[in-house]
Amino acid sequence: MDILIVLEENHGSLHRLSKEAIAGAQELGGEVVALAIGQHANEIADALSSFDLTDVITVDHEMVATYNADGYSEVIKKIIEAESPKIIVAGHTYQTRDFMPRVSAGLRIPFIPDIISLSDNSFVKQVLNAKLNATASSNSDQVILSFQSAAFNEENIRSGSCSSRSF
Repeated sequence: MDILIVLEENHGSLHRLSKEAIAGAQELGGEVVALAIGQHANEIADALSSFDLTDVITVDHEMVATYNADGYSEVIKKIIEAESPKIIVAGHTYQTRDFMPRVSAGLRIPFIPDIISLSDNSFVKQVLNAKLNATASSNSDQVILSFQSAAFNEENIRSGSCSSRSF
């Protein structure tokens, strides 16, 4: 697997920033797999069935039925260990800021947050209160990215088909 997108649900449906993360991941290129966690994971997987994704991994367990940072961190670490994605992507939400540093530290994978665009195998983010853009990259075999709101447009999601599988 090339790219794993960690999805977030919002009151039973896919969060807007997760849709933008799908568009960004597709722009990165390669095999894109999505991860849906929680009691609505199967409904989200059904909603993604017309997207150009390799598949959607669902995790529906009582310990992560609703969001909690410890549970989500553990699930995501186990998925990363089992699937070995090169890039892990998420929308930059409050939840992502809560659990993703735990995943990064636990697996020793660099985390580059707040990406606003992509540029020649590197990532552009704003610094100094958005006064400057900085280009970041990583020499690591794996990297975790979060995309800032409106960095990518959900209207650019490529359609296709995908199936889902339970983890």
